[in-house]
Amino acid sequence: MPSIPSLLSADDLAALKDDVVVLDASTHLSTTSDGVPYTVHPHRDEFLAEHLPGARFAAWATRVWWLLRVFGHDRVSVLDGGLQAWREAGLTVETGDSVDRTTGRFLDRDALADNLRGSGLTDTERAVTYCGGGIAATLPAFAAYLVTGTEVAVYDGSLSEWTADADLPVVVG
Repeated sequence: MPSIPSLLSADDLAALKDDVVVLDASTHLSTTSDGVPYTVHPHRDEFLAEHLPGARFAAWATRVWWLLRVFGHDRVSVLDGGLQAWREAGLTVETGDSVDRTTGRFLDRDALADNLRGSGLTDTERAVTYCGGGIAATLPAFAAYLVTGTEVAVYDGSLSEWTADADLPVVVG
């Protein structure tokens, strides 16, 4: 199967629809009045109200794109403009759950080990994963556990918590 671009238009996705799995990863970040930098709102209710035909619900489009590519899936794209672009292209939408929720499978142990090699997660005594908010950090920790059988810590507060304290160092680059 030929590769597909990382960013697809609604028309391009519609042409591929029967050959791909569509994950709706809609979320919304909002600021809060209680000092928390932001709150994450997965759009599950909005998904149930209206979504691309045959789509399954996920969260964080570009995070899902990145994670799938990290674990060896090259045929992964993000719909440019999301659901709004789909509707503006005059394409149909659905409501409710339209498909059975199937279980995804990880790469085999050797392939996971190859992907994790050099990350520090599988070749050090103590590793900690982090990300922006503690969500994405769980996947490499889980993958490392599958490969080594050793727990990998996840900094649950991740950068959201760390950068909220101006006294803590941040190294960029």
